[in-house]
Amino acid sequence: MTWLALVFALEVGWLPNGGFALYEVPKVLDVSGNYYTDLQAEVVAWDRLYIGGGMKTFLWDQDGEWTFWPHSTLYNFGAGLRLGVLTLGWRHFCAHPVMPYSILYDPQLRGEGAWDEVFLKVSGKIGGKK
Repeated sequence: MTWLALVFALEVGWLPNGGFALYEVPKVLDVSGNYYTDLQAEVVAWDRLYIGGGMKTFLWDQDGEWTFWPHSTLYNFGAGLRLGVLTLGWRHFCAHPVMPYSILYDPQLRGEGAWDEVFLKVSGKIGGKK
């Protein structure tokens, strides 16, 4: 029985479209000590086709107080074809403040936008159970 495995991947891709709107960009956004939640789901058909997505929501320190008031969310959606070690796929990402900039006086994420990725990924595993 092997208790250790090396999992690896190499991905190359193309960004066919996308952009990011910035509002009064801070010089440094320190995210140290903050939290996030990440919820992902995927459906696989015939061990080859997949479709799925998720959302990562960031919870920032609010004036030295911890609340469960989310500030920004990064959404993703993707689909593709897996053939052995190769994956050919498409992903869409979009980033949004939870409240629009016009309502929220000082958003931590001072921007929002979206982009698409078309990619080819080679992955594998050395060790572990077969």
